[in-house]
Amino acid sequence: MDTIKSIVCPLDLSESSKRAYRVAKYLSDITGAELWVLHVIPEGTEFYSSIYPNLSALMGGIQEHIEEKIDAVIDTKDPLIHRVVLSGKPYEEIIKFQEHKDADLIVMGAKGISTIEAVLLGNTADRVLRNANCPVIINRGDFKDYKIKKILVPTNLSEFSEYALKQVIGLARKTAAEIDLLHVLDIHTYDAGKVEDFMKSEKGKSLETKARNAMKTPEGSENVTINKVLARGFETASEIVHYAVENNVDLIAIASHGRKGISKLLLGSVADKVIRIAPCPVMVVKHPKLFD
Repeated sequence: MDTIKSIVCPLDLSESSKRAYRVAKYLSDITGAELWVLHVIPEGTEFYSSIYPNLSALMGGIQEHIEEKIDAVIDTKDPLIHRVVLSGKPYEEIIKFQEHKDADLIVMGAKGISTIEAVLLGNTADRVLRNANCPVIINRGDFKDYKIKKILVPTNLSEFSEYALKQVIGLARKTAAEIDLLHVLDIHTYDAGKVEDFMKSEKGKSLETKARNAMKTPEGSENVTINKVLARGFETASEIVHYAVENNVDLIAIASHGRKGISKLLLGSVADKVIRIAPCPVMVVKHPKLFD
């Protein structure tokens, strides 16, 4: 994703989706991307229209009301912003619309107006994450003036993480943001003293050196500051979020290891946990291999 040319932002008029819109609007402003603000009226009108002959006219009024509500949220004077209202299953329509427009990015809230946040995420966000063929940003924060100055890319030193890093190079260049490439050394103890003793040992030093050497800077990252960071902890997702909080991270870009349509704890346990507890927007990136 060298450049972002088109963004889809589902807006169900919940507060969560309105906050996600502000993130999407910032990204559109900074990249010059078209922003498609999409509202999906849930399916079911076909059945009721056979019972209520005037339902079509009623639905037309509802759509007009929804359009007015959307216009009260978005910048209607911005030529890059387009309002779209469809009907159907929300997650299916979101994905079909993204594919139809060949959009580079989906930006959405974690919880919709009709969902209670359950074990993973709101039902629509969960399904979009599992099935979309482009990066998806899930936002939980409430930012009045959102800007990206620091991007965190957690890496487990796999090709999936390398791909996630490549996907944000262009965005970092556009926003003049630094990238912190973070690898968490998984030390299986809560005893801080034992962790320090291990890291001072020859085995610990060797592990740290190998990790640093394996943290590669991709081609095409000239003029982008990439800081290689090692952290030590017992639980990787918690360390990632702790680092994000302590270092004022504005965006986390994390690789998914889950294939399209397969839950597998949503996207892989680390990505799943980070999405659920991160204080800032999280971009989930899928390697093309996951679509084979």
